[in-house]
Amino acid sequence: MFVATGARKILLTRRRDEFRKQYLQPLLREAAVLEIPAAELHSMIDDEQDPA
Repeated sequence: MFVATGARKILLTRRRDEFRKQYLQPLLREAAVLEIPAAELHSMIDDEQDPA
């Protein structure tokens, strides 16, 4: 099977852009509505990645 040079990087870049549009932008808008500061949002994400 032939895969073009740099194809993986291109696909990851596209997927990251879509992730930003579909998940991060709505998350940040909702955090702003709820007045969640960036530091608290970071902490919430860290807590989800490494639950106690």
